[in-house]
Amino acid sequence: MSDIKVTQELDCSGMNCPLPVLKTQQLAKKSKEGDILKVTSTDPGSKTDIQAWARRNKHEVIEFLNQDDKFIYFIKI
Repeated sequence: MSDIKVTQELDCSGMNCPLPVLKTQQLAKKSKEGDILKVTSTDPGSKTDIQAWARRNKHEVIEFLNQDDKFIYFIKI
């Protein structure tokens, strides 16, 4: 697993579109610039949705992991 220093974690397992993106957006609004969010999702649609959301909002997905049925994103705010 990654050795990235995570500031906040969000587990969206079991949530379907659009909840993983909406919950990530809510957490990002409470975060400071430079924070690293770890977001876990089981929704296959999150693979494109969270990446697109990050680009639109000028955040960076610094790592993406696909482990079993989970998609894990490390997002720099």
